[in-house]
Formats: sequence, structure tokens, C-alpha cells
Amino acid sequence: MSLKVSRKDILWNYIGNILNIGVNILILPVILRILSSKELGLWYVFSSISSLTHLLEFGFNPTIMRNITYAWSGAKSIMKEGTNNSIYDDNPNYSLLRSLTISSKRIYFIISIIAYILILTIGTVYIMSLLPNKETKYIVS
Repeated sequence: MSLKVSRKDILWNYIGNILNIGVNILILPVILRILSSKELGLWYVFSSISSLTHLLEFGFNPTIMRNITYAWSGAKSIMKEGTNNSIYDDNPNYSLLRSLTISSKRIYFIISIIAYILILTIGTVYIMSLLPNKETKYIVS
């Protein structure tokens, strides 16, 4: 079983990545017209936090997708470094796919808990520091 990747698939991948990275640039003109200066500042804070979440991912996504492709192609095991063509089968290795899925869920669960704690603590303190004193009494009480 082999994967057939065409130029069209690669093009869609590039378009998806460009839109994922550049979505804020595309909607910036609309946001500048609609939002007030305070709302725009908060938008930039949320946009920065969103960008930081991509850093928290640490590049796990390409690694996980590569390993899932190996398992779908029939790999009996995943090597730490390199590949061995003699360990492939004609059918997908569903048990390896299952263990990869479980491991991926665990990794992303831990990353999301760490991000949640950071945003809950440091993010809240940062947002509170941006608000004037008269506006914080409505949020706290």
C-alpha cells in the first residue's frame, strides 16, 4: 500500500499553512474599521496568545503525522531514527495506529493543561494589568 501525493495535494497543504499563519493579516483591515482602540488592543493580545500556542506544540504534529503515515503504510514498528523498508506490510498496522493515537492524545492533553494553567494565571494577570482601575472592580466583584 503506497500513498500517492499529487501536486494538487501539496498545493492545498501550502494554501492551508499560509492561511493558518496569515489569517490575522487577511482580517486586519476589517478589524481596524470595526473595533475600537481598546478592543483592537485586546484582539492583539488574543492574537499573540494564539501565536504562542503554536510554539507550545513543539513540532509534534509533523512527527505524529509522519509516524501515522508509516503505520498506515504497514510499518510493524517505528524506529527511533531512520527507516527500514523490510519491516513494512501490505496492510495498515491498526494496532500501531491505535497506540499512536493514544500517545498523541496524551501528549496534546498535557500540552493543553500546561497552556490552560499558563493562560489562567499569567494571562489573567496580564489582562488585569492592562485594564484601568475603574474597570477592574466590575470584573473582580
